[in-house]
Amino acid sequence: MAIFTPSSPSSIKSYLLIGKEGRRNKQTIIAAKKNVRKAPSLVRLARRRKFETIVDLLTDPDVIVDHWFEQEYSFMGENCLHFIMKYKPPVHLVSAMVSRLQVAGVENPELVVDLAGRTALHHACMWLCSPSVIYLLTQTTAGVVSARSQDLEGRLPLHYITSSRNLPSRWISRKSLVSSSSQPELVEVLSTMEMNLKLLVSISPRTSFVPDDKGCTALDYLQKLNVANETWRSILQNMEMELNIAMDLCQTAPVYNRERTGLVVKFPSETSVDDDVSVLSFTG
Repeated sequence: MAIFTPSSPSSIKSYLLIGKEGRRNKQTIIAAKKNVRKAPSLVRLARRRKFETIVDLLTDPDVIVDHWFEQEYSFMGENCLHFIMKYKPPVHLVSAMVSRLQVAGVENPELVVDLAGRTALHHACMWLCSPSVIYLLTQTTAGVVSARSQDLEGRLPLHYITSSRNLPSRWISRKSLVSSSSQPELVEVLSTMEMNLKLLVSISPRTSFVPDDKGCTALDYLQKLNVANETWRSILQNMEMELNIAMDLCQTAPVYNRERTGLVVKFPSETSVDDDVSVLSFTG
């Protein structure tokens, strides 16, 4: 291997400068590589409820999170936005994830569905996320469309709010006695259900009429709940009243058309929603 040997003082000076600049450039490259880092597993962070860490990683442009967006989190093809709803995330985490997905090229993250046809709003209602999260997911045109989107079982997000899966069996059995320690928890659950229901009904009242593939509306599921306490039952009655008011305001049952390609209930009289926005597949 040839070795460069400077032959004059000027060439020696040039050699030293080149060497010094080269070392500086190498150090800059190494520092840049150190700054760009890959985020750890989202599953591990979510299970440990490291919500603030997730937010920091999503909002840091020097952190690579593309593998979060490319991964499927269940055999049903759930993406990261669907998956995180299981852990009832704070609203600023959901906002950061939606923003980062948009930066990554997903135009309407609210409309991406899994293999069961469920949007992020379906999952948020299924896992009884906070009203602030429900509000965030429904504040865009795409969000309003997702509120009127049915999954492959014909269920709207509204159906999942009134589903008994949000209430453990010990709370809905007529023969069970709820311990005093679980009473505040149940009141909180029912109150969250009520607020989420009000939000979705206010967005599209006519979804109250829409049945799923079993022929049940959201009100039908609500009426099947038998909570073993009069005070708690009154909260459910308030929810029934909200649904009945929505139906009265609509006066007549709408003509709806569920399309398997789009899975969006279309109400011709509702002009506030852009019909050109369609629900994306889980690969979207």
